[in-house]
Amino acid sequence: MDQSVPSPHTFSYRNVDGLELFADVYCNPDEENSRDAGSDTQRPVMLFFHGGGLVEFTRKHISPYLIQACLARDWAVISVDYRLLPQVNGLDILDDILAAWNWLHQGLPVVMPSLNIDVATWHIS
Repeated sequence: MDQSVPSPHTFSYRNVDGLELFADVYCNPDEENSRDAGSDTQRPVMLFFHGGGLVEFTRKHISPYLIQACLARDWAVISVDYRLLPQVNGLDILDDILAAWNWLHQGLPVVMPSLNIDVATWHIS
């Protein structure tokens, strides 16, 4: 599988204590394999939370293979940042994840309506 991926669309989903948290949205740039924004068929979403034991890494630490595999199925891929330990506690991280989840359901369809995402069909990694 080709390891190249399209450039993501990057959005701020939260600003907390002066720290801006971002989400990268990857979608299939090939219009022939992409669903039309006006169609009844909606695009599933892969929501990716980076590893690193909650102490390191960012949304950019996502495998090109995972992105390509999802895009081949015409899924959108969304990779989000969250605050890290020990600067914050685990409840703060859960709060960031909830903020990302809410933004993906309410904010993303507004800023990228052409994705035509299916907010009921999620895959989480």
